[in-house]
Amino acid sequence: LHVERDPFFVAQSLLAARREFYGDETRWYSFKPPRVEELLALPAEDQVAGQVLAIQTALHDSLDPIGSAHVHVSYEAFCAHPERLWARLCDAMCAEGFDSMPEYRGPSAFVCHNSVHIPGERERNLRAALHRAKRWANP
Repeated sequence: LHVERDPFFVAQSLLAARREFYGDETRWYSFKPPRVEELLALPAEDQVAGQVLAIQTALHDSLDPIGSAHVHVSYEAFCAHPERLWARLCDAMCAEGFDSMPEYRGPSAFVCHNSVHIPGERERNLRAALHRAKRWANP
């Protein structure tokens, strides 16, 4: 199962996590992608942008060989319609030889936390950092 979220909101969440856990946005938080040493030399916004895109690329690359054996969904679609994802997961499991799956009993939707929590200038800077970080998605 691969749930993918808009890179802007992932990067924004990483900056918030850095502040919450360390009180400092310059301290690294979470997974370290390849070439992390190069990212560490950049400002915090460029670090998280590069981190998000590098990890996103690594995930895509690792899932490509298994093809249709994995289920991909956007975070937004999952939040809006979790029962649809459950049905897709059940289909995938049955295709892999499982006899049956239990009926979905979860909520009809989840709150999607994709909202901008940073001031306008900071949002523009983070979006620009994501644009610059495209090189981390294609090393």
